[in-house]
Amino acid sequence: MYVANLVSNTVTFYNAKTGEYLNGTLANSSFATQVNPDFVAVNPTANVLYVSGQASNSVTYFNAKTGAYINGTLANSTFATGAAPYSIAVNTNANVIYVSNTNDGTVTYLNATTGAYVNGTLANSTFATTGNTPQAVAYNPITNLMYITNFDLDDVAYYNANTAATTVSSDAQSGPTSIAVNPTANLLYVGNNASNTITFYNATNGSFINGTLTNSSLPVGTGPVSIAVNPAANILYAVNQTSQTLTLHNATTGAYLNGTLSNSSFATGPSPTSVSVNPTSNLVYVTNATSATVTYFNATTGAYLNGTLSNSSFPTGLSPSSVVVNP
Repeated sequence: MYVANLVSNTVTFYNAKTGEYLNGTLANSSFATQVNPDFVAVNPTANVLYVSGQASNSVTYFNAKTGAYINGTLANSTFATGAAPYSIAVNTNANVIYVSNTNDGTVTYLNATTGAYVNGTLANSTFATTGNTPQAVAYNPITNLMYITNFDLDDVAYYNANTAATTVSSDAQSGPTSIAVNPTANLLYVGNNASNTITFYNATNGSFINGTLTNSSLPVGTGPVSIAVNPAANILYAVNQTSQTLTLHNATTGAYLNGTLSNSSFATGPSPTSVSVNPTSNLVYVTNATSATVTYFNATTGAYLNGTLSNSSFPTGLSPSSVVVNP
């Protein structure tokens, strides 16, 4: 399991089952990134970890098992993107990663193993998005679609992943900032930060699962900032920054796991920022920016791994911003 630390300018490697550090200590298991790493994604097939940096307009490639830079040094393993890269999606079928660039309204395509631009240059491999401030990006291997939320338009756009051509755009509620796709159920989920909801869509055509935007948008805690889905357990997870909770939903109907929002929401550390799920180990991970920790939860019940929040939270670098797991 990997955590990007925004202020420490590092990425930390953990044992995904126990919370132990890969190399025994936090310092030995943390590897230097570009300035202000924001988002982390992993490619188990290629054994590559990707870390984006909004301040440096770049993405860095690491060996996903050892933390070594793929080209020997940080500089040689860091590749330019568009302005303020926000999110990364991985397409293992085509060996491509997609990086959404918030400040210039684009998405950049890079080779997933080498960092080379898919069309030779950054300019030729960077495509305009439908909105001016694209946020979260996801990829669906079943439909070969790429999805990007647009903060300025309050919508989500569907793209042909090969060409970046738009196929459809669907309205979201206010502040769409997070996304998750469930190929098994053919569903797409968008977390709406300003409206405290998650909207459920058909992942192929963009239609609302319950006919309308309102009927297909389900309340979560206050300030959802990150979502993840567990198709094996049919559970959807939302991390709510303002209410400092992790909420569990049925991934096909949106129903709360335990009947009500209150009973299905579990306390995180202060200022949670990101969530990732590990179906193999039946664990969910949440990063907490203010306490500089990552918390391990049972993925089907919401229980803490070691009984209490304190005992199940492990130190990270300063201001952890993103988490991802490599099952």
